[in-house]
Amino acid sequence: MLLWQWFDRLLLPHICVGCGKTGQYLCVHCLDRVSFLAEPIPPPAELPRCPQLLAATVFEPPISNLIHAYKYQGITGLAATAADLMWQAIPFPPADVLTTVPTHPSKVRHRGFNHTELFAQHLAQRLSLPYQPLLVKTKPSQAQASLTDRQARLNPNHFHFATHIPPPDIAGRRILLVDDVITTGSTVAAAAEVLKQLGALKVTAVALAHGQ
Repeated sequence: MLLWQWFDRLLLPHICVGCGKTGQYLCVHCLDRVSFLAEPIPPPAELPRCPQLLAATVFEPPISNLIHAYKYQGITGLAATAADLMWQAIPFPPADVLTTVPTHPSKVRHRGFNHTELFAQHLAQRLSLPYQPLLVKTKPSQAQASLTDRQARLNPNHFHFATHIPPPDIAGRRILLVDDVITTGSTVAAAAEVLKQLGALKVTAVALAHGQ
């Protein structure tokens, strides 16, 4: 994000992503409309090596509005709101480090910021965990929202992840793998598999929302 955009965001009042009222990014009325998830997401049968899947909410308004405004309108202040919702709603298991499903550098350049990294850093602060960027995206992939459910489930080659060079020392560590939305679970399963190959003891995927 350009410097003038940062100042612009600081000077503008907070607008609720659900109803447009001034004051908060998510007003009390719209917060009451959020569908929180009480149970873990069942792992898809097509992904036998899928990690445990946890999400705070259902991907529907006003959460879908929040994610769209954050990712595509560059309202970076929503990163803290997203982290707060996850921190309050998800029963996080014990962990040693928090990382993210990586975003390809071309998308980071296009948006001007790394959206998953930013709210993952806020979440790491709330959980008193170290944040480490353990993975890199080596090839851009088609957006999950543009794939059919069957395409996303049956084509794991949409996802190309690699570790940083030199690879991080994560043997025996419990890792929280953060993403904004979990849909089919294919993306987090592919990323978790790389971490497991490096010796991670346990990988738990956590997200702000679950897309049905």
